[in-house]
Amino acid sequence: MSEQVIDLPLPVQSQWTVVRGCFWRVLAALASGVPVTFVIAFVVSFVGAATRSASLLRATKEFWYLESLTILSIFMVSATYLYFARDGLKERLRQFPPELINGLRRPVSLLILVCVPLGLLGTVQWAMTTTQLTKNFLHDMPPIFWLTIAVLLVIVAPVAEEIFYRGYVWDRLSSIMPPWKAATISAALFLGSHLPNGILTPLLVLPLTIVLTVLRLRGVGVGVCVLAHGVYNGTIILGNVVQTYVAPLPIPS
Repeated sequence: MSEQVIDLPLPVQSQWTVVRGCFWRVLAALASGVPVTFVIAFVVSFVGAATRSASLLRATKEFWYLESLTILSIFMVSATYLYFARDGLKERLRQFPPELINGLRRPVSLLILVCVPLGLLGTVQWAMTTTQLTKNFLHDMPPIFWLTIAVLLVIVAPVAEEIFYRGYVWDRLSSIMPPWKAATISAALFLGSHLPNGILTPLLVLPLTIVLTVLRLRGVGVGVCVLAHGVYNGTIILGNVVQTYVAPLPIPS
């Protein structure tokens, strides 16, 4: 008598289980920069005391150290995002060129142009909230500093965040719930990840989040979202450089 093999269905994860898993992965990514953040907090206090007793040159060196730690923290978080999305990372990167070509042919891709004025608003916000002391330090920073920031925020961070939020998280949520619900949760996680930058930062990033969410809801690939995100960050960086060296905005610090 032959034995009959019965294929049992794989257990289906509940919506809450998947959402919770995505949430904990976001926290884990942000926590990857926690050790650096503690060091940054210590250096901030140290610089505050040093600027009252040491020379400007010494304070400038310490400020450069502080900025270097900030760069490292952003890099660590981006690397963690890519680690969680590693299973489909190679295929996702391979799809970038065709996604860009096909996505840019669609009228909805014009939303990328909206990222330019949104980035300019980000520059205005930066000019209004950044102290003159910090601007003076940035004015003396070597070109390699601005180049590193540009590469990190225009290429590395957009690629990592879009692959994670509009790729990995979006795909997992879309497999078990309606697209609008997956879009809302993905957007909320993305906005929440910006809370460490300031309690009002998610509000400032909300317009960009809406643009990226609409692009994905309209079936545009992650590659176009990376481009839109990069345009937004690039506009802010370029505006900050102009504001640092030219100061066209007469905003008191």
